[in-house]
Amino acid sequence: MKARIAALALLVFVSGCASQYFRDAGSPPSEAPRYSLRDLPQPEYWAGFVLNGAKIGFSHTRVVPAAGGLYELHGEAVLAFRLLGVNKSVQVHSVDTVDANARLIRFAYRYIVDETAQDVSGEVEGPRLRYRISTGGRPPEQKEETLTEPLYPVGALDLMPVLQGLAVGKTFRWLVFNG
Repeated sequence: MKARIAALALLVFVSGCASQYFRDAGSPPSEAPRYSLRDLPQPEYWAGFVLNGAKIGFSHTRVVPAAGGLYELHGEAVLAFRLLGVNKSVQVHSVDTVDANARLIRFAYRYIVDETAQDVSGEVEGPRLRYRISTGGRPPEQKEETLTEPLYPVGALDLMPVLQGLAVGKTFRWLVFNG
């Protein structure tokens, strides 16, 4: 008898939470929704970061048309918190220039981690990725990579399923640059 009551209480508790906060999303559309960078239903979005109930930062992303049929993905994120008695802060500012398919053309990133700045900038030219990294005011270090497939900025990852069509069971694979 006690086992039945415990099982019933558990069932009520589990189903009670689900019905209160979740509802069936319905059947997926017959055709996967797709948008272009030009026609995004929401070209700008904000997110907040919360740790232990306190807001410790935010991120902001927006897609802006640029000259020559290109687009700029502007990103900004800020985190500030205290960890084990030490104040930590991170600021990120990014601008990725992409084509209509969100493939990377050029980029400029600025990171500030605990008052130390790092700048990363570069471009894709044919099958080559060329970029420069400068940390703490030191002279830039030049890098070059050979590409075997299109390269996408990490800032475009949230947009890719929307651009290529999101469907149940569909999988994606992209080569991504994260500065």
